[in-house]
Amino acid sequence: MSGPVVLGSYELLDRIAEGGMAEVWRARARGAAGFEKTVVIKRVLPTLMQKAGFAELLVREAKISARLSHPSIVQIFELGEENGTYFIAMEYVHGKDLGQAMAWRGGSVEGLSLTLRLWIVAEVAKALDHAHRRRGDDGRSLSIVHRDVSPQNILLGYEGDVKVADFGIARADESGLGRGEDPKILRGKYAYMSPEQARGEPLDRRSDLFSLGVVLYELLSGRRMFRGRTSQETLAMVREGKLPDLDGASVGVAPELSAVLRRVLAITREERYAWGGELASELTQYLFRQGQPVGQPDLAAAMERMFPPEDLLSPNKLRVDVMRRAFDDAQAVSQAGALLAAGEQPISDEDRTAAVPVSRRMRVEKRRLALLVSVER
Repeated sequence: MSGPVVLGSYELLDRIAEGGMAEVWRARARGAAGFEKTVVIKRVLPTLMQKAGFAELLVREAKISARLSHPSIVQIFELGEENGTYFIAMEYVHGKDLGQAMAWRGGSVEGLSLTLRLWIVAEVAKALDHAHRRRGDDGRSLSIVHRDVSPQNILLGYEGDVKVADFGIARADESGLGRGEDPKILRGKYAYMSPEQARGEPLDRRSDLFSLGVVLYELLSGRRMFRGRTSQETLAMVREGKLPDLDGASVGVAPELSAVLRRVLAITREERYAWGGELASELTQYLFRQGQPVGQPDLAAAMERMFPPEDLLSPNKLRVDVMRRAFDDAQAVSQAGALLAAGEQPISDEDRTAAVPVSRRMRVEKRRLALLVSVER
């Protein structure tokens, strides 16, 4: 970038990702007396502004997120417009997403302990509980459904904070916020949908809890829950509710946690937890009974172990992160159950990870170079 690029009152610093609908930038807000604040700018790609629906989704995301105020939900600061393009200014979380933490392999270095994994899910459940309970100015429930609860949308900060991000395809029961939208228009990641979402049925908050249950299963087992050879096969598995064995021995957890999994992943939504707060309470009580207190300092320490500060300076790692985010974003919206490109190949064992659908790892060869200088005398 030859010089500062300004969007509204923000200076764009570097592009984090560009997907099929929008691009995301790290940016700086400036104010009087040397005031500065780092934010994230998400804007609809200019080429898509004229196409129906794309700008609408960004506006909806901003309006729904603005109704939420919870420490574990990424905050929205502004919905702006510049040169005919909408953008959102939102909270910058210095850290990684849960998908990256789940895919991390550190040999003898400990990553996320069992207690941390349970605590993270409990924090997300509390955040979803807040969103699900929000009411409009008229006192009516907004019936917000996130619809894209997945590891990539759960952020882990270096200070130990847990944040639910990206309400980009969320809906609420209010005019202009998704009321009346055809549920058969599938939006989200197939592998983290609830069966009713994959079938194109009307949704409520319990769909989000099923999605969080899929995340919990993957955190506990180290395995993907729904993984077909193609996206079509994955979608069929979700629609039919083909769950793996949730028995404690199969997952490798205590019977109490197996019971939590069976309830949150119940195919019939009436048998699931009614609210995220109930799930958070059960997990918190389990941790209390184990006598293993855990919280933000523990997550902060784990983040430092897994992703030390010097790692942030690695251009190779930065490129992997950007490519992954762009890949995820490009798949986030699927119109009317449209499938991905035909002819997907099964993923080889070396490309499998615990949390990411496809991890095409970039191999970088490092070589030492010697520079010889000849000086004439």
